[in-house]
Amino acid sequence: MKKYLYTLLTMLLCATFGAQAANDKNAKEQAFTNQVSTFLKGEGYAPTIDSDGDVKFKYQGDTYYVTPEEYGDGFYIKLFGFMGCADTSRRGILESCNKVESGLKFLRCYVTNDGENIIYECAGYFSNLYQFKLMFPDFMDVLQKADDRLKKAYAEYERENR
Repeated sequence: MKKYLYTLLTMLLCATFGAQAANDKNAKEQAFTNQVSTFLKGEGYAPTIDSDGDVKFKYQGDTYYVTPEEYGDGFYIKLFGFMGCADTSRRGILESCNKVESGLKFLRCYVTNDGENIIYECAGYFSNLYQFKLMFPDFMDVLQKADDRLKKAYAEYERENR
């Protein structure tokens, strides 16, 4: 019996340390991540915490992420989504990103190094969860507009460059 208990305890410790090694977030960042997850649950989302320690949730069919990073006395928080862009014109994608980013405040839009995805994000510095809660609806509005406008801008580029 003791042998099984020691084996179980060893497996539990390995899993705990392995999960902690995979997750580079410090205790304050993890606590804030949990607060964001709880907030999103209260808003009717079904958030999960992914392997990177980011909060992942779906909104109107799209997947979004919230990632806090401790910065001074607060947190630098990114709220972002991905859009696939494989097998598309790189120039068209870059022009579309530039067009959409220039028309929306708080938005950053860029292509990943592998050229497979567009990341569109809103970011800000927040001293506490309350400040994030106040900006969350605005950030989601900007991201939804960015998603829609990116699709339209690329379709327009394709029409003009056939």
